[in-house]
Amino acid sequence: MSVWVGLPAFLDAAELLVKARERRMIFAPARYFYFQNPKHNALRLCYTALPDDKIEKGAAILGDLLKAEIRRARKGRPRSSVGASVALV
Repeated sequence: MSVWVGLPAFLDAAELLVKARERRMIFAPARYFYFQNPKHNALRLCYTALPDDKIEKGAAILGDLLKAEIRRARKGRPRSSVGASVALV
């Protein structure tokens, strides 16, 4: 099973992946799944082969990274410009 996550437009999943890998967590940036018009602000999480404790740890790492990146980007931006979405696949 996988989860597609849409990030706020100002975030780049490939840049986020670099920071996630430093924390031993990986995901697939959505741009790898598009032939045309790749989405830079989306990612795919696959968790079928992982035990619950690793899924929880990965979700916490990703959550912390997203909070930090949104907080950093939010400086000087109106609150309404931050949004995200999640789709179960």
